Amino acid sequence: MKVAFHANVIDEDTRAIADALDPVLKKLARSLDGAYGGPMEHLWIQIEMLAYLAWPDGRARHPFRFQERVSGIHAASAVLLEKQKQLGGFDAGLFRERILANCSSLGYPLSPEAH
Repeated sequence: MKVAFHANVIDEDTRAIADALDPVLKKLARSLDGAYGGPMEHLWIQIEMLAYLAWPDGRARHPFRFQERVSGIHAASAVLLEKQKQLGGFDAGLFRERILANCSSLGYPLSPEAH
């Protein structure tokens, strides 16, 4: 399965952040490419970086689908666990484990307890 992250829903206030994140997200995506079971060939994760679309605590103002809004890559990947049966054998647990491990190996350790 090929993984892609896109931080392309931005405004002028967040453009520099998105530009800085782009190479990191590309490395993370390449490191997450691989077999996770099931027929899914592509997983695209879009990160919205618009302050007016979120509450002050970071929660989305509107209900979201996974590909539309991700407020924390690992935390939001829990949606995949909920949808796992519908994804035809996709191992969401393995994908989430790899997110943690690969972020750490890239120098960006995540704390799953905080999510």
